[in-house]
Amino acid sequence: MGDRYLALFEDVEHAVEALGELRALGVPEEDLSVISGIPVAEAIMGRPKVANLMARWALPGALLGLAAGVFFTIGTPLMYPIQVGGQPIVSLPPSMVIIYEFTMLGVILATLIGLLAQAELPRWREKVYHPAISHGAIGILFRCDESCFDQVRERLRGLGAFELIPVDRSES
Repeated sequence: MGDRYLALFEDVEHAVEALGELRALGVPEEDLSVISGIPVAEAIMGRPKVANLMARWALPGALLGLAAGVFFTIGTPLMYPIQVGGQPIVSLPPSMVIIYEFTMLGVILATLIGLLAQAELPRWREKVYHPAISHGAIGILFRCDESCFDQVRERLRGLGAFELIPVDRSES
């Protein structure tokens, strides 16, 4: 699998060249990660577009909320019927409002859970970071074998990496 390293660059152009060089050296895309203190679009860095998975969280939440709303407004009165003053046991207009509210509650709670999951919150482990990133540096976190590290180090230094740091495995 290999050890992990953090390469720091002064500007985006050098980091983009370094990403291309790392790919050319055989580092797979899933072993590359860009760390930046400023927002940099995936297209600028030549990275694949990251999919937004919020809809995948919201839809099951909506379905669960809908099921809960139907259960509480229609299922419960049918399980324990109490006839009051000749009124129907289940009245649809007020039930629809409650079903809608339960559906929205399911969407909101599922989206919140999805947001926390995508943001990896709470963070149980410390993330890889270097103080230079807060001052405008671009970090590239990558994994490579020790056998090819010397070649990678020389190429990254040639592309403008001002620091190349081995990352402890416990910081992943």
